[in-house]
Amino acid sequence: MADVLSERGVFPAGPPVNLMERPGHDQNFRERVEAHYQKLGKQRQRVVKYVNDNLKTSVFLTVNQLAEQVGVDAATVVRTAQDLGFRGYGEFIESARGHFIETLTPYEIARREIQKSPGPEQSALDSVQQEIENLQRLAAEINPKQLVSVARRIRKANRILVVGIDLASTLSDHLFYTLQSLGLNALAATSGGGRLRNHLTSIGKGDLMIAITFRRGLRETVGAAQAAREAGAYTVALTDSELSPLVKICHEHILASINSPSFTGSYVAPLAVINALVVTLLNCDPSHTLKALGKINKEFETGQRWC
Repeated sequence: MADVLSERGVFPAGPPVNLMERPGHDQNFRERVEAHYQKLGKQRQRVVKYVNDNLKTSVFLTVNQLAEQVGVDAATVVRTAQDLGFRGYGEFIESARGHFIETLTPYEIARREIQKSPGPEQSALDSVQQEIENLQRLAAEINPKQLVSVARRIRKANRILVVGIDLASTLSDHLFYTLQSLGLNALAATSGGGRLRNHLTSIGKGDLMIAITFRRGLRETVGAAQAAREAGAYTVALTDSELSPLVKICHEHILASINSPSFTGSYVAPLAVINALVVTLLNCDPSHTLKALGKINKEFETGQRWC
């Protein structure tokens, strides 16, 4: 549940829709930042990052107070807001306040959803609709060339450590299980503390880590990625925002939205990324894949495991 504190399936007919360009779509703070952050200059990135990292206090600052905290002039703050597509500082900080509300505790998220609920039946449909939008966004933005590159690195790695703890352990377990089925030397860290530290002691040059955490990011997952990179391992992040601390630490990152009316967030889009990566692995080295799965196939044909 600790991961939930940090975070907050079917396509309709027709091509994927890029939600960033959808007519009439009112982009929120998070969407605007993800669309424009990489295009901002360093000073303006600092403004955005400060607001995002200090939401509890920054959303109540005046433009001059925020400028003083970041160490820039007020004009830079205003231009940052405009570069993100806001009309001015007022609209920018109001949108950030909305983002702050979305990053509240599970209890507060659930209470807010209950207050605005249209009823249980419509809420169920709204939840599914959000899943569809997350997948549409992923389909519009995912880079298949990056998946191929990551898959080839996984194939060449001496060892692969997948780190996703607390709620994200469902994702790390799934990826770990699949990688082992393909005959790869994979390990999974699904809990923190001593077990995670023990995994990190054996990670070094020639190895690869996939770190999975969302929203603000779990401290142990972020720390593990930092330690793995310092030890010489190649690091890949699966997260949901350019502002995630993993983005700065890891060699590369893949984004997938977890937006959901549920207090747990949704892992439908991140799981779709994992499945796409697995399919890419199958096609990058078909002979190795078939050889590994051939061993498992004997169990399907003669074993007692299946009905």
